Amino acid sequence: MLVFLLWKPKVKGKDITIIVVYGVIFFLLNKFYSILRFEISPPVYYSCYTFLELFCYSLLFLLNITSRKIKIAIIGSQVFFAAFQIVFFFTSSIRNLDAIPVGVETILVYFYIFSFFFERFQNIKGDYIYNDHCFWISIGLMLYLGGSFFFYILANHMEEAELKKYWYITFIIETIKNIFFALAIVVHSKFKSKQKIPNQNIPFLDFN
Repeated sequence: MLVFLLWKPKVKGKDITIIVVYGVIFFLLNKFYSILRFEISPPVYYSCYTFLELFCYSLLFLLNITSRKIKIAIIGSQVFFAAFQIVFFFTSSIRNLDAIPVGVETILVYFYIFSFFFERFQNIKGDYIYNDHCFWISIGLMLYLGGSFFFYILANHMEEAELKKYWYITFIIETIKNIFFALAIVVHSKFKSKQKIPNQNIPFLDFN
């Protein structure tokens, strides 16, 4: 959020807006976690959290992938995930975390990431990949989901006291992800501003 506010005059783009909205939503969900999880029940809280997270990631890659087939696959996977969550919600008990949906979410997002890299390397534009803001988004998500995957999967096999003891690890991983998202905003701003700079080498021609 701080990066967005500092770079706001230069930052434009639907995907950057999604990152900011995503940051606000999940900041509030985490800030009021202790209240919300009991006001609306833990299973509902965790299910909504996971669904919204994947939904935001799906939108980001829909905007940064050009292949029609992959876009259809992303939309289809989001619909599948919603249906899967409904079935899981009514057929399974969530003890500490919706570990299985989180695992499915991780697999789907990794599919989005690999699809982005595959398309990017298939259509090299002559520019470095790290000048693409989606590259930093992808790296941040890879570290975030990969680093927390086994912790979330094993969450339901841990006692609540033990879970609280190691929960800080997820905050560290999420902070790393947010740093990469902030880098994506900065790179997006610099790259777009360079595109708008007119060619100063064109000579002035006066035909009068």
